Amino acid sequence: MYLKPFPEHIPEDSALFAAVRDGIHEAGNPYFDYLFGDADRAKNTLKTWLRRTSSEVSMRRIILAVNGDCEVGGYIALSGKELAACRRADGIAAVLAAPSSERLPLQDRMQKIGGLFELPEPDELYLSKIWVQPDLRGAGHGAEILRSFLQQGEAAGCRKFRLDVAFEKARVVAMYESAGFRVCTEKSCVAGLRYLGMIRDV
Repeated sequence: MYLKPFPEHIPEDSALFAAVRDGIHEAGNPYFDYLFGDADRAKNTLKTWLRRTSSEVSMRRIILAVNGDCEVGGYIALSGKELAACRRADGIAAVLAAPSSERLPLQDRMQKIGGLFELPEPDELYLSKIWVQPDLRGAGHGAEILRSFLQQGEAAGCRKFRLDVAFEKARVVAMYESAGFRVCTEKSCVAGLRYLGMIRDV
C-alpha cells in the first residue's frame, strides 16, 4: 500500500470523487446526517465542501491509500490550529448555504451539538476522517491506513495524535486502541449523539 494526495482536478461526476465523498460521509456519521437533517443533504454539502479550500474536508487535505492500482480508502488529518479555523469556516458556510426556511433549524441543531467535540491542542495532529471502500473491508486496510497516518505524522515530528469516534462504532474504537489510542473524553448531547475523544502519545 502507498499513499498519494487526492487529485484536485478530478470531475465531480467521477466514480472516485463519489467514493471519497461517500467514505467521508460515512466516517463523519452520525454527526453529518444529524447536522444537515438527512443523508442526501449531508452528501450534497460534502460535495461542495470538498471543493472549498477552507473546509475541514477539503480535497487538498485528503490522502488516498492505494493498493496496486486500486484506491482502497484514505484519511484526512489537520493540526489542532488548522482544525479550529476550518470548523469555524464550515459552520459559517453551512448557515450561508442553507435556504432561509432551514437556517433557524440548522442553527438550532448546531447549538445542540456545539460542545460534542473538544478541540485538540494546536500542536496535536488530529485524524479527522478515515475510511475504507465498502467492498474492500475486512482485509485489514483500515489498520494499515491508520499505521500510515501515524508514521507520516511521526516523520513530520508530531508527538501527539487525537481523534473523535462515535461511541457505537465498537470495531473502529478497538482498531484505534490496538494502535495505542486511549479514551480521554466521553461526551453526549441533547440530540442523542455520543462520541469518544481519543489520544495517542508517542
